[in-house]
Amino acid sequence: MFLFLTILFIVVPALEIGLIIKVGQGLGFWPTLAVIFLTATLGAALAKSQGSEVMSRLKQGFGLGGELTTTIIEGVLIFAAGLTLLTPGFITDAVGLGLLIKPIRKMIALSIERSTWLQNKRDSIQIFNFDRSQTPPDEDVIDV
Repeated sequence: MFLFLTILFIVVPALEIGLIIKVGQGLGFWPTLAVIFLTATLGAALAKSQGSEVMSRLKQGFGLGGELTTTIIEGVLIFAAGLTLLTPGFITDAVGLGLLIKPIRKMIALSIERSTWLQNKRDSIQIFNFDRSQTPPDEDVIDV
């Protein structure tokens, strides 16, 4: 964990500063600043629209019942993408844009789901919506 935090808070910012300086030397100060501002603005807008799509899928999943684990993880990944895109720098922008590409995000979400306890607790996130006149599912259901 210490190594991860060291990389996250010391190595990545140092690399970002170096890369911004290099790009600034090539493009100039104002164009570099414009690129940083543009990626943050466009990335935030893209993250907002994709976040809205995930929220719609979550609402639909809650209404119909079903597996929501992957959708929740995707929502967290979109949030992380928004944060990295708002952070000034080209490396974090590349990571953020990568997380906003749906096939990549879905692959990461499925990988996280498989490698964590969520795989074993999958049923704990399922929502059942049924009419009281119907027979409830075979599983134990706590009616609130």
